[in-house]
Amino acid sequence: MPTMEQGYAKVAADLVEQVLHQHKAAAKDYRQLCQGFGTLLLMAGPLHAVGLLKYKSGEAAQRLLLDHLTQQLGCPNADELLTRLSTATNDEYQDMARRLNRAIIWHKRLSKAILTDAAIKA
Repeated sequence: MPTMEQGYAKVAADLVEQVLHQHKAAAKDYRQLCQGFGTLLLMAGPLHAVGLLKYKSGEAAQRLLLDHLTQQLGCPNADELLTRLSTATNDEYQDMARRLNRAIIWHKRLSKAILTDAAIKA
């Protein structure tokens, strides 16, 4: 039985690989966004950080990361994720913040490992 960390890692690996193979044009921006999103998440909080991604979802990298985080948290779409965050009790909000943090840590690690400049150019 896989642990929660293994679950986050597996899903993140699959999603980052998908970026490399299907969204190569946005891969570099996606990698950079993953590197900085954890700080935004900690500084602004989950609701504002996800809201900013939603606001900027016209850009490919932001839309991809928003979709990926939505999938990792088990929400059907970004609007539902925002609704859950905005209506959550304090305990639910803290749980979602922890889950978002775990997910973005794996996206950060794996985007740095998989979305290298050489891999993007190949």
